[in-house]
Amino acid sequence: MKKWKVWVAFAAMFAAGVVVGVAGLALVLQQQFNHPMDHARFRETVRARLLADIADTVRPDPAAMPGIERTLDQTLDALEAHRAENGPKIQAILNTGKQEILSMLTPEQGVRFEQMMRDRKGPRFGFLRLPPPPPLP
Repeated sequence: MKKWKVWVAFAAMFAAGVVVGVAGLALVLQQQFNHPMDHARFRETVRARLLADIADTVRPDPAAMPGIERTLDQTLDALEAHRAENGPKIQAILNTGKQEILSMLTPEQGVRFEQMMRDRKGPRFGFLRLPPPPPLP
């Protein structure tokens, strides 16, 4: 009758492994299939992280935080305006360079070049994309 304790412990360990495996798979899938953020959500994420890092690391006076937030908002507005203004120009320059390179290659080299460019636009971390590192203390 003493062996039932061993079997219960084995079953509990197996169940714990299943729970950890399912939870781990959920985290991996969440990281893997996380869709790219739009510009507004990306801006808010960057803003929140920067403000949290400033508050935790620099520890400014509470009276200075509104000024820091205002300056950060102005900086992010300027970056967004720059991106909206210069993004199409940059894309046109890149496309021109790509076409010039293609004109210098043979057709089979051009196919390999196109494949290389498609691969570079794809995910860079493979199937198991690691999460970002934890914040520093």
